[in-house]
Amino acid sequence: MAWFEHSGSRIYYEEYGQGDPALLLPGFSQNAEQLATLRDALAARYRVIAADLPGSGRSEPQPRAYTASYMRATRAFAALLDHLAVGPTHPVGFSDGGEVVLLMAAQTPEIARSAVAWGAAGVISDPNGSLRAAMHDRVDNPIPPLQPYRDFLVSYYGEVNARDDTKHGGRHGRDHRGWRRGCPGEGKQVLPALCC
Repeated sequence: MAWFEHSGSRIYYEEYGQGDPALLLPGFSQNAEQLATLRDALAARYRVIAADLPGSGRSEPQPRAYTASYMRATRAFAALLDHLAVGPTHPVGFSDGGEVVLLMAAQTPEIARSAVAWGAAGVISDPNGSLRAAMHDRVDNPIPPLQPYRDFLVSYYGEVNARDDTKHGGRHGRDHRGWRRGCPGEGKQVLPALCC
């Protein structure tokens, strides 16, 4: 068990096995222990660095004192790998961990030897903007199907942090088509929190 601090986050991680490095990242609100079967299988051949996402699992702060961002998490894990001096790594991630893995591969190809992600959305198709509009108001004015999601966000992150994520993940920083400006998915419709 070890900790790594980066830009206001305190990341919990554990290391297992020997060999080429593999970074294992769970999904939102999970901890790396939930991927123990995969971790143990990988540890037979790889040096596995199993880490919890900032603000999730055993990583801190909880609740986050800042808006969640895949780019922020990507930078934190790139810094962790640099700190551990492991060299090029095989990042593996589920759900939000998969989003970080995909961004790591796109943004830091010198770090990512390969990339394995499952349960990650990546790019969405929302040509008329209705999905983005529904997500934009998910805290202050959720459509009925998103009410449980809104309640979860508020209980997990607190109302202010959930609202900040909603506003930054909504229309803020978007061009006339509703696409995020200045991010690796520029020219594509990307998930709201994909870029910070």
